[in-house]
Amino acid sequence: MARRRLILSITVVLSTCLVAVTFDTDISAELTGSSAVGHEGGSYNFICTVRNAIGFTDNIQFHSGLNGHIVVSLFQDDSSCREYTDEHKAHITRCGSGTNEWSAETKRYHMGVHSLKKTDLTGWWCYLPNSGVHSNTLDLTGFNVIISCSDEASAGQTTHLTCVVTAEDKPDAIFIYPLAGKTKGRVSCDLEKKKCHNAGSQGLYSAEFTTDNKITLTIHSFDLERDEGIWKCISGSQGDTCYKSGLGTVSSMLPNTFIMLQFIAILCTMIVTKNQLCDVL
Repeated sequence: MARRRLILSITVVLSTCLVAVTFDTDISAELTGSSAVGHEGGSYNFICTVRNAIGFTDNIQFHSGLNGHIVVSLFQDDSSCREYTDEHKAHITRCGSGTNEWSAETKRYHMGVHSLKKTDLTGWWCYLPNSGVHSNTLDLTGFNVIISCSDEASAGQTTHLTCVVTAEDKPDAIFIYPLAGKTKGRVSCDLEKKKCHNAGSQGLYSAEFTTDNKITLTIHSFDLERDEGIWKCISGSQGDTCYKSGLGTVSSMLPNTFIMLQFIAILCTMIVTKNQLCDVL
């Protein structure tokens, strides 16, 4: 009887461990950097942190750019980590904490750049091909887009929107357009040549660079139906939106609402008067 209980206890413990291992094997990767933005000519350090990495065996690849080419990679095999450096020694790798321990749940892999090139100011991520795990993307450009719709506008009024672009390495082009407007026109601006094109805007809109990184879009005659709503300023995957509101949208409804309320009041008065007469009779 005691033997059976011992066997049962061992079975329960083994089952519990098996469940724990089965449900805690989701490997994840996170890429962090030494600063929020990279600068051409400056040094930079990346850390790819792999979690739930007990008994982890895989390549750790550092990718960059739109094409996502592999810059450097490391290899983890249980409790052994191998470092690789590119032939030009522009990127240096290092096996970090936990990489020499099979049982370490968290393992860190380092990659350093001595001098960032202009082509390095882009998106970076780490990838584990055997596990199929893709980390977050770390953007070194510091690229940001902010659009402002300014004040409310009246029908027929000339009004403005502004779009500000911040980045050390600016993108080629940026677009400004209404998301839900009836017009298909949009304004595109070349950030290198500092010129804007109003293709398809039918003379309704125009844009110009008012400072080096600020674009002002002019709506020459604001139309509530056409121009009120969400506007977007975008370049690639980066963008921002704002809501352009018009004056008179609510007030134009007030006269009709007032007339309706007057009608209801008169109707109620007639009903009350009729009921009072009926009571008298």
